[in-house]
Amino acid sequence: MSSVLTSAAPRPARVWNVPQRVLLAQAATGLVVAMAVSIWGLEQGIAALVGLACVLAPNALLARQLQRGGDAHRLLLQGLVKFAATVLLLVIALKWLRPEAPGFFAGFGAAVLAQVFAPLGIRSPTLATVPQIDSDDEQRGGDAAVRRAHDNSTVDA
Repeated sequence: MSSVLTSAAPRPARVWNVPQRVLLAQAATGLVVAMAVSIWGLEQGIAALVGLACVLAPNALLARQLQRGGDAHRLLLQGLVKFAATVLLLVIALKWLRPEAPGFFAGFGAAVLAQVFAPLGIRSPTLATVPQIDSDDEQRGGDAAVRRAHDNSTVDA
């Protein structure tokens, strides 16, 4: 029985792509803001979660569509659908749910700001592996830069 357990290959680590990382940053930021505004009452915290949902749900839809790929026309159409879904959720939330305004806009604003600033902190793995050639490497034919890039990629993996 122990040979069956030890012979199983370990599962590879999950690799998060950029849209998933942005969604995770939005969700984490929105939850922190919801907890913070809950100091002024549970209604404020719930309103912040509603504001977060108005941003996070359309972005999750767009992230899923982006994984399928496509041309520029399809990307533009998906962006317009995301915008329309955001506006529709805002109308539904503000008209029918009537959340507390400070909490709602705190959650909404935090999610939007996370969407803007989260990609700045995400390092793309493809850009990290591009060899940088300096003047010394050019004189030697660039071999040192290729070795350095190979060494760095094996260390990161």
